[in-house]
Amino acid sequence: MPGIICLEGNWNENNLSKEISIAPVLQHLATNMNIKVIHKHCSTVEQLKYYFNLLSENRKYKGYGIIYLAFHGRSGNIYLDKHNHISLAELMQLSMENKKTKNIFDGRRVHFGCCTTLKNGKIADEFLTQTGAKLITGFVKKVDFHDSTTFDMLFLGKLAYTTKYNQLIDTIIRNHENFTRELGFVSYSKV
Repeated sequence: MPGIICLEGNWNENNLSKEISIAPVLQHLATNMNIKVIHKHCSTVEQLKYYFNLLSENRKYKGYGIIYLAFHGRSGNIYLDKHNHISLAELMQLSMENKKTKNIFDGRRVHFGCCTTLKNGKIADEFLTQTGAKLITGFVKKVDFHDSTTFDMLFLGKLAYTTKYNQLIDTIIRNHENFTRELGFVSYSKV
């Protein structure tokens, strides 16, 4: 059974009475597509580091082949909350701090469910190379939460069950050309 590890930021700090989360999408994938899901909220670098270490040290999480980072974003950055961001370079470094194990991204597929985080192709290529990830995907445009979450559900559900990443991405782009173009969906892989 495939698995997804999702780390999610805070979407709506200005209105705490309005809960916004990708949790229902993950629940759908778990219930209807038989995908194991780990979902944790992260709003600090310390929380991110804690989960990176915990999830990469424990062998029982090795079968979770997809890392889904669901945060606000800007070019080359993810925002843990309104005031705290971490660059992809810092994210790479953070993932490699634990010398006891491989970093959390090594050998996995990584999807950035974040606005414009992968806008800089050079940084995206470096992230792919330095972390040992098999594939990284995400968006180069500012995206609507509901549109990108709908896309993420479609894409991650299919990605969980294939090893032919480039073929899947070609099919997704061909079958959903307007949607992927509107979102600015991009992918980087070693193959």
